Amino acid sequence: MAVNPAKCHALIKKRIRGAVVPLTKSSINIQGPPVSHVVDLNPFRYLGQNFGSQGQLKPCLSNYPIWLQRLVALPLKPDQKLAIMKTHLLPRIYHSLMETKITKETLTILDTVNRQYTKKILHLHLHTPNEAIHAPVREGGLGVCELAASIPQILVNRLIK
Repeated sequence: MAVNPAKCHALIKKRIRGAVVPLTKSSINIQGPPVSHVVDLNPFRYLGQNFGSQGQLKPCLSNYPIWLQRLVALPLKPDQKLAIMKTHLLPRIYHSLMETKITKETLTILDTVNRQYTKKILHLHLHTPNEAIHAPVREGGLGVCELAASIPQILVNRLIK
C-alpha cells in the first residue's frame, strides 16, 4: 500500500497576530507532488459530509425542491408519489440535517416546502391543516415527518446515549 498524494488534502492552520487562519500554500510533499490544501473554494468530502478550511460546511439543500419538482412531474399515482417522498427524498436529507449546524429557520422552511409539495402531489386544498399532513397514518394523517420537531429530538436522543 502507498499514499496517493492526489487523493490527499491538508488542513493546516496557523496563528497570525492572534487570529487563526488556514494556510493556502502547499508545504507538504509525499513522494514528490505536493499535497493540496483545503480552502473554502476547494472543499473535500469525507463520510458524506463536505469539509472546508473552517471545518464542516453546511449542507446544500438547494437541490431538494428540484427533486420534489421532478417527483411531481412523474407519471405516477398520487399515493405512489407520496410514498417516494416519504421513503426516499426525506431520508436522503436526514443525514445532512443531523450532522451539521442547522438552524430552526432552515427546518421550518423545509417543512413548508414539504407541505406545499404534498398538497400539490395529492391535489389538496391550500387551506388543508398542517396537522393533517404531519399526523401519523394510524391517526388519519398522511405521516409526513415534521423536520422542525423530529430533527432536534433525534439530536437530543443521540446526545443522551
